[in-house]
Amino acid sequence: MHFSTICAGNLLRRPMRTLLTCLGVALGMASLVALVGLSNGVEHAWTTGLSEKGTQVLGMRKGAAEILTATLAQDLEPQIHKTRGIRDVSGELIDLIQVGQGSVVLLSGWPKHSFLWGTLDLIEGNIEDTGDQNRVVMGQSLAQALGEKKGDTIMIGGRSFEIAAIYRARGSLNNNTIVMPLGAMQRLTGKKGQVTVFNIRLENNHDPASVEKMVSSLNERFDRITFQETGQVADNNKILKLFRAIAWGTSAIAILICLFVVVNTLLMSVTERRREIGVLSALGWHPVRIMSMIGMEAFMLTVFGALAGIALGVSGMHFLVRMTELRAYIEPGVSFVQLLNFFLIVVGLGTAAGIYPAWRAIRINPTRALRYE
Repeated sequence: MHFSTICAGNLLRRPMRTLLTCLGVALGMASLVALVGLSNGVEHAWTTGLSEKGTQVLGMRKGAAEILTATLAQDLEPQIHKTRGIRDVSGELIDLIQVGQGSVVLLSGWPKHSFLWGTLDLIEGNIEDTGDQNRVVMGQSLAQALGEKKGDTIMIGGRSFEIAAIYRARGSLNNNTIVMPLGAMQRLTGKKGQVTVFNIRLENNHDPASVEKMVSSLNERFDRITFQETGQVADNNKILKLFRAIAWGTSAIAILICLFVVVNTLLMSVTERRREIGVLSALGWHPVRIMSMIGMEAFMLTVFGALAGIALGVSGMHFLVRMTELRAYIEPGVSFVQLLNFFLIVVGLGTAAGIYPAWRAIRINPTRALRYE
């Protein structure tokens, strides 16, 4: 009989207990995968949204903990544009606002002649020179979710607006956004002369060293604004950092609980098999071999639990986003490298959790164990 067969047989003696232990490990792994995947999804949605708009450098208020709550003076735009090496600059006012029957959506206001209007892929209607009139452009996914189409009227913040066009975007965040002229949004939100961020396009954006030099120059020139490359915005956002920390903290607690479940299961197994372990010792099994048997059982429990947890976490994460309003703000995803790392961490910790039960097993006195009933 193979060594692994003996270990598998030991676990199958109590199939329900083994199943529940694997389920506990699976739930811990699933929580880790789902929470980290959702955290990645927020960052990916934000980065994709900036990339679609052609933003290469983003300017926001210095010291702001969260972008949406911070504002900057709109009249800083011409000063930024004068900087050598900058091709285009556009202020943007962003806010979360209630529309229709209570849905909360992302609202964005763009200046009349902003380059941002040219980034929209229209599938219905057209963008006219509306000035500050009450006309908006709506993302395709949001229009479908609200049952709206071109020419319909929608209530935004208690005021009536006409849907002038529908556009399609690659990222979920932009595809669920309403865009209106900046002046109209400033009046709607009571933020006259203010914007949330400045979207910047550079003349030379292919040379990383040149981009970094430009960002440093802008940060030195404007003391009230922080300029960052779009790829670094998500990494430096304090709210996203907090969300990431919460995800890892919650997952760590779940994994720790699972390890205690594994230890408890193996301790119960060792107690029930005292006589068997005593016989193995009397037959000449070395203590290292007995410890290896308990370690192999811990390894098997965590491997099957971790694999089930990965499947459960990935499917549950996508189901949660698809069935709730989170689909407008999150593009969930976990890379293969992350999944592999999670698997190795959980299996490694789970196998290590078998050390104490294995130590208890080799301390069993063979003579006393043979008398154990």
